[in-house]
Amino acid sequence: MSRLLLLLFVVAAWFPAHALSPDDEATLREIIGLLTSDQYNEGISQLAAHEEHLRETVTTSEEAGAHLLLGRVYFYAEKDLRAKESLGAALELDPELADAHFFLGLVALYSGDSAVAEQSFRDATAADSSNAAYFVELGKVLAQKNETSAALEEFRRALAVDDDNFGAHFISANLYASSGNYEEAETHYLAALDADSSNTSCNYNLGQLYQNTKRHRLALKYFSKVVSLDGTDWRALEKVVQENQALELYEARDAGVENIYRLWRDGEARELSEQGFFIREQLEIDAGRLIALEYFEIEGEWARKYVFKLHDEDSSLHLFDVSLGSYERMTQLARETGDIGPGERLYHLDGYGPNGSHFTYGFFVTPPDYDATREMALGVFSGARQAISSTTPPQPAEPPQ
Repeated sequence: MSRLLLLLFVVAAWFPAHALSPDDEATLREIIGLLTSDQYNEGISQLAAHEEHLRETVTTSEEAGAHLLLGRVYFYAEKDLRAKESLGAALELDPELADAHFFLGLVALYSGDSAVAEQSFRDATAADSSNAAYFVELGKVLAQKNETSAALEEFRRALAVDDDNFGAHFISANLYASSGNYEEAETHYLAALDADSSNTSCNYNLGQLYQNTKRHRLALKYFSKVVSLDGTDWRALEKVVQENQALELYEARDAGVENIYRLWRDGEARELSEQGFFIREQLEIDAGRLIALEYFEIEGEWARKYVFKLHDEDSSLHLFDVSLGSYERMTQLARETGDIGPGERLYHLDGYGPNGSHFTYGFFVTPPDYDATREMALGVFSGARQAISSTTPPQPAEPPQ
């Protein structure tokens, strides 16, 4: 018998047949640590290397905690069937083992069974009311079911245990914001940021709240924080542009526009590249809510550079568009007639109604910049700028009586 085999024999003899040795427990915890860190692949490798021994050892164990540990390993390794098997075995040995209920709830949640997840989280909170995470996950399930009041109650219970719990504050804030209770939403967003000041979603959502309530300097502060944390977040960048526009900080606005174009040129934001435009401005005018789009390229048969979309403030119903475009057919016609040179394009300011009506307000060889186009568009919406031509589709005939 070698010294190593002798050592293993002696060590094994120190533990009851149904107990988990410290070494095996350490191995399970090490694998969990790897799986929940940036060394996930190493965790999978370690699980593969030790799985046969660990399963054999845990299967014969009468310790609920051993089955729980193995169940957690399988959960983080995304082997849900084996996770359920091990967690179920843990509960057979100890029906009040709160963590086993909790992880079973997580397995059910990721597999899309919200009913089982909800019951498992309720069982976890009943077994142990001192763990905020149990209440938070139950609250999330209820929020997804649109049971807002019940969800908020679970988050309140989580905060009673841990008043710095980021998830409870953040999701409560989202629910309050969705219901229009901006005061409570603001309180919870700020509390969430006290717990995790670098969370980009929370900074963004608080910025959105301030934008919605026209507190533009505060909105700019939090959108700028998102950009400082992630310079490729183009949605936050376009918000920075919008807020600088609202505050009439034009130099900062233009720098923000250039940053968005840089992202687009470099291909660092796939969604932005696929979309082909960004929302440059949002404002309210007498006629309704106006959203201004800026396209990156003048290309295609019906190319547009800027589009100002008017919506009804209350119903969000689309009312009218004003756009600066350069359509291929009209450009070609202008070249043939000599109105523009071979390398030039014809630009025009147009209006479009939802009924198919079309209005033209002006033609340009040199395209006006955003500020000039914006001024003309606002003139259209106010009635100060009149169309030089228009077409209206024929109305359908009245049905015979």
